[in-house]
Amino acid sequence: MKEKLITKELAALYEKQGYLEDALSCYLYLDEQNKKHEFTEVVKDIQNKINFQTNQENQDKKTNRHWKKPSDHDSKEEDRNTKVLSLFEEWLNMIVLEKKIHNFKKIQANYE
Repeated sequence: MKEKLITKELAALYEKQGYLEDALSCYLYLDEQNKKHEFTEVVKDIQNKINFQTNQENQDKKTNRHWKKPSDHDSKEEDRNTKVLSLFEEWLNMIVLEKKIHNFKKIQANYE
């Protein structure tokens, strides 16, 4: 990175957009340049975020290794659930249609 372009605003923007490593390098540079070391806490905070993110990714990888592959039984169960859902939807549509016909007949009877 060019040193002239590194600002607190740029670092904050990187952090907001999720580019934590870039934000960290900006804040580290700014902290080195600043004699008061006002960015030390921000640096620690971003390092914690990066560590948390890394740990979360590692945990996700471990979890995914233990997922079981779908078996034939699972596939049949899913097919049966899809059929039941389809039949239920058809049944509901018929009830709505029956209600509409009933209302139409009522209106028609009022005009006769």
